Amino acid sequence: MSSREKKMLKYAKSFVGMQFRRNPPSLEIDCSQFTQMVFAKVGVSLPRTSQDQAKQGVAVSFADLRLGDLVFYHIPERNAAKGSIGHVAIYAGKGKIVHCLPTSNFFLTDMNKPYWKTKYLFARRVL
Repeated sequence: MSSREKKMLKYAKSFVGMQFRRNPPSLEIDCSQFTQMVFAKVGVSLPRTSQDQAKQGVAVSFADLRLGDLVFYHIPERNAAKGSIGHVAIYAGKGKIVHCLPTSNFFLTDMNKPYWKTKYLFARRVL
């Protein structure tokens, strides 16, 4: 793992367990704003939306995930179209992702749990 990846993941993980306050609304953040903010910490500019972030970097297979890869999911509650992108997370190693959910909570989640495994779409390597 490069020092840039280490720095990025340390920063991303520093949010785990935190909850942003609902007031004022400017403190709320969504998944793609989170990935955008984390990547900016190491000098990588990402677009604002998960759909646009999905066009960055190069495709990576599930088996070849590396620390810092962007991982994309279809979340039916948020997306009517089957297979459409509804969530982005950062691969944190050992089958875990670090991400922010709409409730503005930050999590380190096992991506092999049935809920996440069935919603996995693809991954992109930007670093």
